[in-house]
Amino acid sequence: MDYYYVFIFIKNTNNKIELRVARHTNDINKILDFYTKIIGLNLLGEFKNHNNYDGIFVGKKK
Repeated sequence: MDYYYVFIFIKNTNNKIELRVARHTNDINKILDFYTKIIGLNLLGEFKNHNNYDGIFVGKKK
């Protein structure tokens, strides 16, 4: 079973609100669909095989 990291970043324009979440998942596509299609966040980036993990970054674009 493959595991992935998911990182979520949300920052207010006046820098007073910031939320960062990191979690593991074994279904990266399901998580990506949830955060982008349902929550409305954007895919900001991704990485492959970093310490044997793949991952994505989601958040709000500026």
